[in-house]
Amino acid sequence: MRTALYCNHFAAFHLLGHLVQAGQLSLVCLPGKDCPMYVEAELLCRMRQIPLVCYEDGEEQLSNALREHGIDLAIVFTFPHRLSESLCQTPAHGTWNLHGSPLPAYRGPDPLFWQIRKGESKAGLTLHRASARIDAGEIFACTTTDISPVEIKGSLFDKIAQLAPDLVSRLIQQLDNGEDLKLTAQNDKLASEQKRPTLEDLIIRWNSMDASEVARLIHASNPDYGGALSWIRGTEVRMLEAESFHCRTPLNAKPGCIIHAPDDPNLYVVCAKDSYIRVNVLSSANAIASGARLKVMFGLRSGELFADSPQASLPAQAGC
Repeated sequence: MRTALYCNHFAAFHLLGHLVQAGQLSLVCLPGKDCPMYVEAELLCRMRQIPLVCYEDGEEQLSNALREHGIDLAIVFTFPHRLSESLCQTPAHGTWNLHGSPLPAYRGPDPLFWQIRKGESKAGLTLHRASARIDAGEIFACTTTDISPVEIKGSLFDKIAQLAPDLVSRLIQQLDNGEDLKLTAQNDKLASEQKRPTLEDLIIRWNSMDASEVARLIHASNPDYGGALSWIRGTEVRMLEAESFHCRTPLNAKPGCIIHAPDDPNLYVVCAKDSYIRVNVLSSANAIASGARLKVMFGLRSGELFADSPQASLPAQAGC
């Protein structure tokens, strides 16, 4: 089965390497020479004598490459461009997309962010036929993996990517055997569509979000968005890793307030609903450090306030 792979992210190397080892990869398409994995992919393709093309050179050139190299099947994984219907139909067995959710849930460009953000216990990877409607094609197969309470998007992406070779191998085997594919139409009534997160989606809303919600936002934003956003003393900080705690008794402190634990150097911040987080890693314009280290570096004191805007975090406005 002569297979083409459209990809863009380092996570796709799990599938790319599998197809190379199986002798099934006959063409690689990247968005352009500035894509994150270009250098490594170009080197691998050159060593293995696998043709590599760039989407930025135009669909006509890509279509010609698919025909020239006799591509039977195309797989899309981590590719940012929408392919035309005619291009999808060029390979004899069509074009198939790997989407990081249990479709039809979490259609859209960043499903892993939203699955972590919304507190799902499992994330999915769905192999479906590429269609005119994004993420809406018939489903060949879907598999899932657990989302741990401390899962960041980067680690979840790698776990999901490791599931891709098995799904694609099953599709190729059935096509090679001439089997009729058992496809499932997506139920649009069960579908949910999520946009790409905006800056507003990354801001920690201390007054309304409890510790579990704050921690999930922090982890969903790491690493692609540089962490969840907050301000202290008018300065922007990004929180990258945290752990949540819930109290049985009232904390008697405002959400966003730094609290002190005796003989404990860590950075603790109050959240809504009598809960708090321990900030394990965060960054500012000047440093990436542990919460305990940044607390010392900036001289952060108990009673100072993290806020959801620069103005609200100024010392004259802030206070617990």
